[in-house]
Amino acid sequence: MTIRKQYRPYLLIAPATIILMIIALYPFVYALQLSLYRWEMGQAVEAKKFIGVLNYIKALLSSDFWTALGTTAVYTAATVVVEFGLGLAVALLLNGEFVGRSVVRSIAIIPLAVTPVVVGLVWRVLYNTDYGLINFILHELGLPTSKWIAGMSTALISVVIVDIWQWTPFATLILLAGLQTVPIDVLEASKIDGASGLQRFRYVTLAFLRTPILVVLLFRTIDSFKVFDNIYALTMGGPGSATETLSMHLYIQGFRNRHMGYASAMGILFLIVVTLICQLFIRVIDNQGTSSNDGSRTRR
Repeated sequence: MTIRKQYRPYLLIAPATIILMIIALYPFVYALQLSLYRWEMGQAVEAKKFIGVLNYIKALLSSDFWTALGTTAVYTAATVVVEFGLGLAVALLLNGEFVGRSVVRSIAIIPLAVTPVVVGLVWRVLYNTDYGLINFILHELGLPTSKWIAGMSTALISVVIVDIWQWTPFATLILLAGLQTVPIDVLEASKIDGASGLQRFRYVTLAFLRTPILVVLLFRTIDSFKVFDNIYALTMGGPGSATETLSMHLYIQGFRNRHMGYASAMGILFLIVVTLICQLFIRVIDNQGTSSNDGSRTRR
């Protein structure tokens, strides 16, 4: 029995699709089921008690949950905005012609090749109050030193700086690839028409960068919202709860306090929040694209 030609591509990708579905879908379904039970890690499976949505209600009424969500929102907003701005600026610089451009491009993406946990451990040494390199340099320059990750007011800023250092090259790489697709003749035509440099950047360059911008914002928002490894290596969520993001809070509730059902419910709420934010980004970018297209038709 021969297989019809149009079905062969689907059969070829079916094994990988099934494996991915098992890896991604089964944990989600299990977490969703577990969120409806009261169960402490280490207890027998038979000890699970069905409590419905009480775990969700408990999470929504918990001040610790909202504090962790607020910390996550601040962390995400700071990292995404700065990384996008710096990434765009560096991409514009690297898109120009200068001697050694290929070497500079290669050096610029080195932080991406380093494992996040290793990055966290290295920066933990750099941030050390007593023998860290950063405080040593500040002291030698006659500038005031800081507690960095050991201070309540500076810990969150410190971990944000680490994230910016590691992931700005990602934004640069995506936006630089987008800049390579901007047609030179369109830029030259707009220049001949009398458009200023700012107008060319706003109406031409950014129009072609719409998809790369969406990719950068989406991926960095998702990654920043679920950040765990850097914070675990740097501060373990401390001092106090100054850097306790939602992922760190889930870890503490699930694996330290062993409240697996409660942690699963917060994880589902976490997923809902991230999904809503991503949908918001997509709608904003799509609306801007529709508006620019309508405006171009009107000008014609």
